[in-house]
Amino acid sequence: MSNDLPLTLKEREEYFEIIDYINNEDIKRSELIQFYYDFFMMIAEIDNGGFYQYLSNSTGDTFNLLYDQTLTYGFTEIHDQMKKVLNILAIDSIPNDRENRNKWLESFDDQRYEIFDDIDKYFCENGDLIERKFYNFFINFRDELNSVFL
Repeated sequence: MSNDLPLTLKEREEYFEIIDYINNEDIKRSELIQFYYDFFMMIAEIDNGGFYQYLSNSTGDTFNLLYDQTLTYGFTEIHDQMKKVLNILAIDSIPNDRENRNKWLESFDDQRYEIFDDIDKYFCENGDLIERKFYNFFINFRDELNSVFL
């Protein structure tokens, strides 16, 4: 994610502190806090290595939950991209277990990276818009997200 955030310095610090805290603490997470964390991690994985990397790492364990929650929290364009993943793979849901998911992904042989090219392209071309929408999400739910520190 870029450092050119449309947030104040204080908001920027909170934005990342919440992720760091959730990542390093064993805390009870509300649905909203879990979504915030999982969505952030999904975008970070896609930015780093594409949709295949997201699915093949432990972050992919959250695909099915995020798929539903993207609609709940108004990220319909991301939901549409996730739906394309399901359509490409001709399935209704992704295996939740990383080991089984990776065995399953390997069954696509040499195409396992290329099959997500259009989705990776979408995230690459729309990264700034996705980030800005996520920053707005943070601002809109800032008080509840900061409740992790209580």
